Amino acid sequence: MYGLEWGLTGVVAEGLAQAAVHRDDLREFLLTAEEKGRGREEGETVLGLLREAEGLKGAARSEDGNKIRDGVLVRAKGEMVDLAGRVKVEEGEVEGRTREMFNGAVYVAAGAAVSMTDQKKVPKFDFFLMHHVNAAPFFVTMNKMDWVPEKTKRRLLEWKIRMDLLQYVARGCPELRVERLEGYEPKQPGKAKMVEEIVSRLHGFGDDGHAIKLGRATVVCRNICREYEEKEGFMIKGGLWEKICHLIVDSVEAPGEHWVRSAGFEEAWKVCLSCFPFREKAG
Repeated sequence: MYGLEWGLTGVVAEGLAQAAVHRDDLREFLLTAEEKGRGREEGETVLGLLREAEGLKGAARSEDGNKIRDGVLVRAKGEMVDLAGRVKVEEGEVEGRTREMFNGAVYVAAGAAVSMTDQKKVPKFDFFLMHHVNAAPFFVTMNKMDWVPEKTKRRLLEWKIRMDLLQYVARGCPELRVERLEGYEPKQPGKAKMVEEIVSRLHGFGDDGHAIKLGRATVVCRNICREYEEKEGFMIKGGLWEKICHLIVDSVEAPGEHWVRSAGFEEAWKVCLSCFPFREKAG
């Protein structure tokens, strides 16, 4: 991703080499869902599909070694393929649907991070859902490349949305409530106002780079979504961007592990002990 964005051919070669030796466990799922989607006249919103995906909660279980391979694609394979088959990006929709996908990925990751605050758990981002945000700038970069056919851009974007849905189900469908995000109170609210300044606290953070990637990707999403915020399917808008950037920084700076794994399962939250000040927005 970064190799394409910054023209680093060595990084691109390394990424292709890694992809060449990865297993193709998801091949059947992606191709079958794609075939189901061919006959659809139009696609559905990411937000609408996420709400439908909540009906598959339970398809993955905490004890599953691989919650996609051993969980969702065993207990609810047909239902998951049917849901993913409802994803469709029409000709001329790439720019708008890219923003919708990106906004949805941030909503899922941030919503999952505060999904256990009513049980007094410190907000923590899910390690798996976080990657779906961190990977999204790739599509912003690819859309600028006129040598990539629009058909290819549409296909890859559809696959990304399908993977977003599959991963959400695999992580136990953590409850997503925007009022929890609206009610989040940052740990250091007065230190920075602009999202770039908030995220800059992560420049010297001692992890392996995931945190700053998440912060940067969120800012990229904010920047490209500004003119789309009033459109259907965009949950993250306005002052929520600043709150989410604070949330990212606060969550990794908090005691305990930096991330939870599979936020929809209570067992995942055993790494968290106490909760930051939090109030749920009324109404």
